[in-house]
Amino acid sequence: MAVVVNDKKLTDATLILRAADNGIIVPAQLLSNARLRLPRNGAINSHNSHNSHNSNYYPIDALPGVQAEIDAATQTLIIHAPPGALIDSAFNLGDHRPLLVQAAETGAFLNYDVNYTKAQNQTQGQNQSNLSGLVEVGVFSGGGTYTSRFVGSDLTGQRTLFRLDSQYTRDFPEQQATLVVGDGISGVSALSRQVYFGGLQWHTKFSTIPGFQSIPLPTFSGTAAAPSVVDIQSALNNPISQ
Repeated sequence: MAVVVNDKKLTDATLILRAADNGIIVPAQLLSNARLRLPRNGAINSHNSHNSHNSNYYPIDALPGVQAEIDAATQTLIIHAPPGALIDSAFNLGDHRPLLVQAAETGAFLNYDVNYTKAQNQTQGQNQSNLSGLVEVGVFSGGGTYTSRFVGSDLTGQRTLFRLDSQYTRDFPEQQATLVVGDGISGVSALSRQVYFGGLQWHTKFSTIPGFQSIPLPTFSGTAAAPSVVDIQSALNNPISQ
């Protein structure tokens, strides 16, 4: 017969036994697949001619609170089980292991933005060209990252390349913090603006641990006898499905 547990179809064909008193007896594997608790007693050993081995069966009456009926028209066994008859699924979010820190490699990178323009001066009848650019060079290793930025507004003329800032940065995931040595930009807040500074900076940086939520999240709890979908409407009218 086909088996449906709490309105969810579990299998298309399962061997079901009927007792002399019309009791329904199902294989233990079916109960395990349905996440139903196996009774401590009452196991019945039956020889399965299809697989040529012995299988354990349990009567539905041995499962507290579980009811079953057979739909003869569709040859379906319909099982109704309360939440307490199902095996619990527990997730302990507090007992998590820290992420494994991967060994940092040594390398370098180069970021650049170059702009070249050419225009004709109508008064002097000459062509004027301008080459400007922004360049950032960096070196990284297990000890941190060193970066330095340079800008040039007119590289074709007499002006030369100017240094913007240079800094050494190292992240500390255990403290969720970052150390900056050199030139940097302060954080923005409601009471102050961002400013350039030179020296040392130690500040909190939650992004050193991916997935960390710095904002308290709402908690919902409940039980469901069958797999369900809950739609949560947030304050920003963005539906979230769990």
